[in-house]
Amino acid sequence: MSPGLVELIDPVPQWLITVDNGIAAHAGVAAARARGMRVIVTDHHLPAAGLLPEAEAIINPNQVGDEFPSKSLAGVGVMFYLLLA
Repeated sequence: MSPGLVELIDPVPQWLITVDNGIAAHAGVAAARARGMRVIVTDHHLPAAGLLPEAEAIINPNQVGDEFPSKSLAGVGVMFYLLLA
């Protein structure tokens, strides 16, 4: 197992939702998708060099072009807004 990756066990969940720093978790998102999970990334960090993980959806107010008014929202706040929706 690669450092930083959590071993995925059975039964495989249908969804994986990240709460912080998933924007940089390309290997983890890929591993989850390889197991058949759909992934939603919630984050507030800027993506490295504009690279985004291959997730079902990315919810991040700091993405280029995002019009959400608060760019200083913490990861927990981003998740809170997802839960409200």
